[in-house]
Amino acid sequence: YIKAIKEARNQEPGSWVLQEDGDPSHGMRKEGLARQLKDLHSIVNLKHPA
Repeated sequence: YIKAIKEARNQEPGSWVLQEDGDPSHGMRKEGLARQLKDLHSIVNLKHPA
């Protein structure tokens, strides 16, 4: 989805937020490859309210 968000930003600049369901496989619990790629491409995730 990094490529898709990059293309969307090129078509419509602005603030983009990716909403995920908090599944641990998304790699946001620790510093890993998934987290590094999101940070590198300025992909911000909302924190789950629970």
